[in-house]
Amino acid sequence: DKVLPATILSSDRDRMSACLQGLFDTDGHVFTSKAKGGISVSVHFTNTSKILVQQIQYILLHYGIVSKVTSRQRKNWNRAYELGIYGQNAEIFAKEIGFHLKRKQDKLLAAIDDKVRKNGVSATLPISMELFNQAIKASGLVKTHYIKSTTKNIQYHHVKDIKHIFNIDIQEMINPDIFYDE
Repeated sequence: DKVLPATILSSDRDRMSACLQGLFDTDGHVFTSKAKGGISVSVHFTNTSKILVQQIQYILLHYGIVSKVTSRQRKNWNRAYELGIYGQNAEIFAKEIGFHLKRKQDKLLAAIDDKVRKNGVSATLPISMELFNQAIKASGLVKTHYIKSTTKNIQYHHVKDIKHIFNIDIQEMINPDIFYDE
């Protein structure tokens, strides 16, 4: 039943950043992964209050940070809600908010320095993989090396070199300032 009080929600940016730092210091963590051919970094916040996690997600948008919320039922415990910040959004988080705890902030900054992969949740386009494959097949083009059969989502870098095969205004669709969410 945790929620941010109205006094915090209406506070200035410095106070809001301090509040977010406190929340992420206690229930936040940094993940690094070396999967899929590169090093990636993400920041997560986990809590049993769905409303609190949604409030944080909304506030992060005011900083230009796009995040994703998932949930899972834990054994012998309440449902946990997890907010994930990925790719370039983790870099914005480090710069705009960060952790107050030195060990967490140091881990985040080191992970960003080592990071190779740049794509995050906000790099996904609203094109189904099936539609994308049909368009490529119809055009007579062969799939390029970076579109694997296990790819679940179409991202900006998949489309930019072959945008001429779609019969839609792809320029507007691949605008990185637009975030698509199901």
